[in-house]
Amino acid sequence: MVASTFLKSKMAPCYVGSEVRIHLGSQEAYFKAMNLINGDLERIQIYGMEISWKQAFQLIYKSRCVKNGLFEFDLSEEDEYTAFFNATILLLKRRNIE
Repeated sequence: MVASTFLKSKMAPCYVGSEVRIHLGSQEAYFKAMNLINGDLERIQIYGMEISWKQAFQLIYKSRCVKNGLFEFDLSEEDEYTAFFNATILLLKRRNIE
């Protein structure tokens, strides 16, 4: 499904049993995904430069089963990098994530 179809659709929430790969290229796509994705997903891959790492973590926290996460973001600001690093360490301590 392409982003233009995804954003316009009136989809029911999607239960994800194991894995989701998603490119979130806008804030609108992020908020739509937050409302649609739920389930016991174990792996999540998030791509997109227009969402923050904090928003990616919100998606990761939608399932207690997530054990593997992959995402790409621009963390050029030192304060942002430090906050991201600290949040990642906390997440790793709370869960068994690769």
